[in-house]
Amino acid sequence: MNQILDDPYGDDSINPVNGGRRFLNPAAFAQPALGTLGTMRRNSVRSVGTKNLDLALTRRIATGGSREVEFRMEAFNALNWFQWGQPNTNLFSATFGQITTAGAPRILQLAVKYAF
Repeated sequence: MNQILDDPYGDDSINPVNGGRRFLNPAAFAQPALGTLGTMRRNSVRSVGTKNLDLALTRRIATGGSREVEFRMEAFNALNWFQWGQPNTNLFSATFGQITTAGAPRILQLAVKYAF
């Protein structure tokens, strides 16, 4: 892919048609000629950042002898921060440069283990 503008990023607005976030400017990119390599360097465009906090809480209770019960709770994305997905990088797509997906929501996981 060729980058033809210095600033490849879009205006970061929301597309009213599909609700996608305009992250990349489609006018900043062009298809290279057939049989040639593009002019973009690897990792020259960065995606949106992410925030994440994973927590785990464990409690072990001895029940006599070598037996014990372990209770465990895990929370992934514990504060439920909204995470944008990755932008569409298919140059021929109508949603090129738009982010139309979201990352994982908060996930809680509970476990009980009995060891003997």
